[in-house]
This record gives sequence, structure tokens and C-alpha cells, in this order.
Amino acid sequence: NVGVGKDIPTYKLDVNGDVNCTGNFKVNGTNFDAEYIKGLLEGAGYRVLKNVMLNMTFTYQYITNTLVNTWFKINPMGGADTVRINNGSFTLDYTNYRINIPQTGTYRINYNMNFTDVSSDRINMTISLYLNGAYLPASESRGSYGRFNGWQFGNACGFIANLTAGDYLEFYGYMNRYGASYYFQVNGGASQLSIELIS
Repeated sequence: NVGVGKDIPTYKLDVNGDVNCTGNFKVNGTNFDAEYIKGLLEGAGYRVLKNVMLNMTFTYQYITNTLVNTWFKINPMGGADTVRINNGSFTLDYTNYRINIPQTGTYRINYNMNFTDVSSDRINMTISLYLNGAYLPASESRGSYGRFNGWQFGNACGFIANLTAGDYLEFYGYMNRYGASYYFQVNGGASQLSIELIS
């Protein structure tokens, strides 16, 4: 037995004090790193979650009367500067307005979208998330009416979903109008999305 700082070592290498290793420290030939510790914990029945959470704000955008009575895609990001916190490994598809899911698990998803009516007609919005191109019923929200120019109204929804690595989410809206001249805008700074892996 070899002792460092110990007169009577009880192991092959017995150190009294801190140990600094430059390079890989191995246990039975396997690197003793985060993946090794993760394997030990999961082998003992624990599930180790990565810090997977996405918080972001939407981009400002105008919705015009050409999109009435039809589902249309909403751009939730617009640019990298709208992603305020991204501690997970989410991939944001800025071309197709998609949010790619990095890890299989159960997610808590919350969003709120704020609009400003910039016409004099009554309009309202239905918002839904699409999962892999298909309507996701649990995600639907129906907003109140915007009646006069400058009025603000909004949609909000929170739900739990089981998602698989490689899945993607998209935002869609459906606009109803009660008048001939209308359009409104998504208030990007007041519209947020949060996606969190919980199990």
C-alpha cells in the first residue's frame, strides 16, 4: 500500500488531502465522468434528467385579413435574440418555425400570446400547437375578442405532453372576424413560451 499524507495506508493508494487529475480518471477501465455517475444512479433505479428547459419570447408580427378562417403558422421566434434562456439542447428551426425536442420524456408546456387589435372590427384567435405536423388537442386556447383599435387580448394554455427525441412543435392560429376591415399584431415581447422536461 502507498500512502500520501498517511503513515499507515489501508488501500493500494491512500491519500489524505485533495486529488487533482489531468486527463481521465478511470474506474475498472471506464472514465469516471458524468455519464458514469448517471449510469450508477439509473442502475439504482433513479432517472437522471438533463437540464432541459426552453424559455423564449415571440417575435412581433402582423396578421392580416388574408389569413381569415384558415389555420396558418405563427412564427414564435424570428431571431436568436428572442431566445432569452435556453439551458437545454433544443434545436430551433428558424426557416420552418419549428422547435425540435431534444430528449424523450414528459414535458410541461406553457404559452401565452398577446395581441393588439389594429382595426375597428371584432376579431378573435384560436391558437394550437401541432406535433410533428398533426393537431395537438390539449394545446388549444381560444382568446377573447379584440373590439376596437388598440384593444389588447390574449390566449394562454398550459398542458403536459409525452414527447420523443426528434419530435417537433409548431404554432398555428385560426382567426375569426366580424367585420370587413381588420388585422392585428402579435405582441412579441408580451408573448412567451416555456417548455420544461419534468420526468
